Amino acid sequence: MLAAAERHRDKTLLTPHVAGVTPEASRVLFATAWANVEAVLVDRAAPEHEVR
Repeated sequence: MLAAAERHRDKTLLTPHVAGVTPEASRVLFATAWANVEAVLVDRAAPEHEVR
């Protein structure tokens, strides 16, 4: 891909992939994370995803 970009550099614009970074995705991510924290701290449930 970079070779093609070099050949057509006057017509090429490279941008980062940010398709998943939307306000809706951020709200879902935060709501899910908060629900997991609340479940562990308030309800004494096991963590949904445990990092070791």
